[in-house]
Amino acid sequence: MSDKTLVLRDADYVIQEATTIKENHSVLIKGHRVLDVAPYEELKANYTIDEERDCTGQAILPGLVNTHTHIHETMMRGLGHDFPFHQWCDRLVFPAAEAMEEEGDELYYALAQLAAMENAA
Repeated sequence: MSDKTLVLRDADYVIQEATTIKENHSVLIKGHRVLDVAPYEELKANYTIDEERDCTGQAILPGLVNTHTHIHETMMRGLGHDFPFHQWCDRLVFPAAEAMEEEGDELYYALAQLAAMENAA
Protein backbone atom coordinates (compact mmCIF):
# COMPACT_ATOMS: atom_id res chain seq x y z
CA MET A 1 0.00 0.00 0.00
CA SER A 2 1.11 3.53 -0.70
CA ASP A 3 2.55 5.87 1.91
CA LYS A 4 0.20 8.62 0.78
CA THR A 5 -1.97 10.20 3.41
CA LEU A 6 -5.73 9.87 3.17
CA VAL A 7 -8.15 11.82 5.30
CA LEU A 8 -11.68 10.57 5.84
CA ARG A 9 -13.11 13.97 6.60
CA ASP A 10 -16.02 15.41 8.50
CA ALA A 11 -17.68 12.20 9.69
CA ASP A 12 -20.67 12.76 11.93
CA TYR A 13 -19.16 10.25 14.38
CA VAL A 14 -15.76 8.60 14.84
CA ILE A 15 -16.16 5.66 17.20
CA GLN A 16 -12.76 4.81 18.65
CA GLU A 17 -14.01 2.47 21.36
CA ALA A 18 -17.23 1.91 23.23
CA THR A 19 -16.76 4.97 25.44
CA THR A 20 -14.95 7.29 22.99
CA ILE A 21 -17.27 8.69 20.35
CA LYS A 22 -16.16 11.92 18.70
CA GLU A 23 -18.58 14.07 16.74
CA ASN A 24 -17.63 15.94 13.55
CA HIS A 25 -14.13 14.46 13.39
CA SER A 26 -11.85 13.18 10.65
CA VAL A 27 -9.44 10.24 10.44
CA LEU A 28 -5.96 10.53 8.94
CA ILE A 29 -4.52 7.33 7.44
CA LYS A 30 -1.04 6.67 6.05
CA GLY A 31 -0.46 3.30 4.46
CA HIS A 32 -2.13 0.76 6.77
CA ARG A 33 -2.04 2.96 9.87
CA VAL A 34 -4.40 5.44 11.45
CA LEU A 35 -2.15 8.40 12.31
CA ASP A 36 -4.59 10.76 13.95
CA VAL A 37 -8.22 11.48 14.74
CA ALA A 38 -9.14 15.15 15.00
CA PRO A 39 -11.30 17.84 13.45
CA TYR A 40 -10.48 18.28 9.76
CA GLU A 41 -9.04 21.79 10.11
CA GLU A 42 -6.58 20.53 12.74
CA LEU A 43 -5.42 17.67 10.51
CA LYS A 44 -5.11 20.02 7.54
CA ALA A 45 -2.94 22.41 9.58
CA ASN A 46 -0.62 19.69 10.91
CA TYR A 47 -0.22 17.22 8.02
CA THR A 48 0.28 17.07 4.28
CA ILE A 49 -2.87 15.43 2.92
CA ASP A 50 -2.65 13.61 -0.41
CA GLU A 51 -6.26 12.48 -0.75
CA GLU A 52 -9.59 13.28 0.89
CA ARG A 53 -12.94 11.55 1.08
CA ASP A 54 -16.00 13.35 2.38
CA CYS A 55 -17.69 11.29 5.10
CA THR A 56 -20.44 13.74 6.02
CA GLY A 57 -23.47 11.83 7.29
CA GLN A 58 -21.41 8.73 8.11
CA ALA A 59 -19.83 7.04 11.12
CA ILE A 60 -16.25 5.75 11.03
CA LEU A 61 -14.91 2.90 13.14
CA PRO A 62 -11.13 3.14 12.61
CA GLY A 63 -9.27 -0.13 12.93
CA LEU A 64 -12.43 -2.18 13.22
CA VAL A 65 -12.55 -4.17 10.03
CA ASN A 66 -14.78 -7.14 10.71
CA THR A 67 -17.87 -5.88 12.47
CA HIS A 68 -19.78 -9.14 12.01
CA THR A 69 -18.26 -12.56 12.55
CA HIS A 70 -19.24 -16.10 13.39
CA ILE A 71 -16.44 -17.30 15.64
CA HIS A 72 -17.09 -21.01 15.15
CA GLU A 73 -16.67 -20.59 11.39
CA THR A 74 -13.04 -19.57 11.92
CA MET A 75 -12.39 -23.22 12.71
CA MET A 76 -13.91 -24.31 9.39
CA ARG A 77 -12.02 -21.96 7.10
CA GLY A 78 -11.34 -23.80 3.85
CA LEU A 79 -13.78 -26.65 4.52
CA GLY A 80 -16.90 -27.47 2.55
CA HIS A 81 -16.47 -24.95 -0.25
CA ASP A 82 -17.74 -27.57 -2.67
CA PHE A 83 -21.08 -27.89 -0.82
CA PRO A 84 -24.16 -25.87 -1.74
CA PHE A 85 -24.97 -23.39 1.03
CA HIS A 86 -27.66 -25.42 2.82
CA GLN A 87 -25.56 -28.59 2.78
CA TRP A 88 -22.60 -26.59 4.10
CA CYS A 89 -24.76 -25.36 6.97
CA ASP A 90 -26.30 -28.77 7.72
CA ARG A 91 -23.11 -30.82 7.38
CA LEU A 92 -20.52 -28.44 8.85
CA VAL A 93 -21.70 -25.20 10.42
CA PHE A 94 -24.53 -26.41 12.64
CA PRO A 95 -22.80 -29.58 13.93
CA ALA A 96 -19.57 -27.67 14.56
CA ALA A 97 -21.36 -24.87 16.42
CA GLU A 98 -23.17 -27.42 18.58
CA ALA A 99 -19.94 -29.30 19.37
CA MET A 100 -18.17 -26.07 20.25
CA GLU A 101 -20.93 -25.07 22.64
CA GLU A 102 -20.48 -28.39 24.44
CA GLU A 103 -16.69 -27.98 24.67
CA GLY A 104 -16.66 -24.38 25.87
CA ASP A 105 -16.00 -21.20 23.98
CA GLU A 106 -12.65 -20.03 25.38
CA LEU A 107 -10.47 -21.88 22.86
CA TYR A 108 -12.57 -20.75 19.90
CA TYR A 109 -12.56 -17.12 21.05
CA ALA A 110 -8.77 -17.23 21.42
CA LEU A 111 -8.34 -18.73 17.95
CA ALA A 112 -10.68 -16.17 16.41
CA GLN A 113 -8.75 -13.35 18.11
CA LEU A 114 -5.47 -14.71 16.73
CA ALA A 115 -6.97 -14.90 13.24
CA ALA A 116 -8.24 -11.32 13.53
CA MET A 117 -4.84 -10.06 14.70
CA GLU A 118 -3.10 -11.91 11.88
CA ASN A 119 -5.40 -10.31 9.29
CA ALA A 120 -5.05 -6.83 10.80
CA ALA A 121 -1.31 -6.63 10.23
